[in-house]
Order: sequence, then structure tokens, then C-alpha cells
Amino acid sequence: MPHYTSYDGTELAYRVLEARDGSAGPPLICLAGGPGRDAAYLGDLGGLDAHHTL
Repeated sequence: MPHYTSYDGTELAYRVLEARDGSAGPPLICLAGGPGRDAAYLGDLGGLDAHHTL
């Protein structure tokens, strides 16, 4: 899984869902609800991935 290293060295993992229609606009950044919870529960955010990269 890709990750970003923050200023203090902490690795923050993230997942990218490409827009299903191939849109190349800026991505929507979605933050999961709490520590220790897998962001997979967000799914495709009710179909937002149809036109947006998440």
C-alpha cells in the first residue's frame, strides 16, 4: 500500500480509487473516521468514484 511520510517520520498509508469515467480532475481527499479503523468501510463513497478520483 502506498504511504506518505509526515514531517515527524510517521508513515501514513493511503488508497487511491481512480475515477471510473477516466476524469483527470483533482482528487477528493477522504479521511477515515478514527484511529485503528480500516478506511475500506468508506467503499466508493456512494458512487463518487464514477466521476472523481478518491
